[in-house]
Parts: sequence; structure tokens; C-alpha cells
Amino acid sequence: YGRLAIAVVPSDKTTSALADLPVEALRLPFPIIEGLATLGVPRIGPLAAMPRAPLALRFGPDIARRLDQAFGRMGEAIVPVRPVDPVEVSRNFAEPIGAAETIAKYIGKLVPLLYQGLDERGQGVRRLDLLLHRVDSRTEAIRVATAMPV
Repeated sequence: YGRLAIAVVPSDKTTSALADLPVEALRLPFPIIEGLATLGVPRIGPLAAMPRAPLALRFGPDIARRLDQAFGRMGEAIVPVRPVDPVEVSRNFAEPIGAAETIAKYIGKLVPLLYQGLDERGQGVRRLDLLLHRVDSRTEAIRVATAMPV
């Protein structure tokens, strides 16, 4: 919302740094943003100067909480995005196989299982890795990548 994607502001300059930002920068629910627009309060500075009690009566506790977080008076927990375990399917063979047709046949059997695992999680893929483990302990890898999840 500001000129810079990230800004480090001294604690005594927080008020002036936030004053000209739009109220959308507080990450308030859309109905509250609309209500503030109706009141003619488009920026954080004028909003922060308003008495809190009438705002809380009209809009609930969200405005006060978000202002306190923005001004550093209240902490905000950061919930990290944790990577999910990849969906994997595999097939082991008692004897080595080398014919391209046989490999293609078993890939064709594994793809529906992979799709099912992804579908159960509501996920798509952007990268698929086919790992073929050889009898000489080497691994051959084939990677397919897409720009958008499929």
C-alpha cells in the first residue's frame, strides 16, 4: 500500500508512516471497509484519531485490534506456511525391467493413483518427478514442470 514493499520505520515515526495508508492496509473485513468509506474515512490517520467506543459499537472489535497491531501495541501471531508432504506413488519389481513399453505401461497404472491422491487433498501439481532406480544403484530422473498448477 505504500511506496515500498517493505519499510522499516523507527517506533517514534509509526504514526506518520501509517497515517496516509488506506484503511485496506489494516486487513479489515470488506463490510467494515465499505462502512468506513460510507463514513468518509479512507485513511488510517483519520481512523486512528476517531474515538474507539463508537467504532466498536458500530463495527465490532476488529478496527481497534488491527490498529493496535499496526501501531505495535498488540502482538500478532504469524502462522508459518508449512510445506505439505508430497503425494508419492511407487511400484517395485522383483526383477529388473528395461523395455520402454513395460515402463510406460506401469507409469500409466501409477498416474491414476497419483491423481487420486492429489484429488483427495484438493491439490494440483506444478512439478512431477519420475524416479527410476536402476540395478547398478543409480537413479534416473525425469522432471515435468508447468507454469500453473494442473
